[in-house]
Amino acid sequence: MAKPEIDFCIIRDKEKIIGFSLVACAQTEAEYFCAKFPKALVEGKADIKFKKGTIIFEYPEEGTCDFEIGAEDVKTLKNLLEGKEEKFGLYNDGFLTPGFKIVLEGMQDSGEKDPAINSLR
Repeated sequence: MAKPEIDFCIIRDKEKIIGFSLVACAQTEAEYFCAKFPKALVEGKADIKFKKGTIIFEYPEEGTCDFEIGAEDVKTLKNLLEGKEEKFGLYNDGFLTPGFKIVLEGMQDSGEKDPAINSLR
């Protein structure tokens, strides 16, 4: 199976990170991954992990996607996903192709997307 072509962006409101977004490029594997991952994540069948400047989206049934991000961004996104300081939500993203974003609750329409170092595009 080909590696999914997915755009990953960190979402910032001013200088504060409020979440991230994954949107499939026009590729069947990417579209399927981005359409199915959110439900699998909620059901505990998928996971988001971090390793040495990389965010990893693991979905055993469909594969893995990973993106390089800065060390500070890793720390901030880990804290966001732990939900210790503020709650976050899972929302649809993308227009012509499937996608999703995880952002702080109430901020789903805020911020600017900042492409990751190796977003596949």
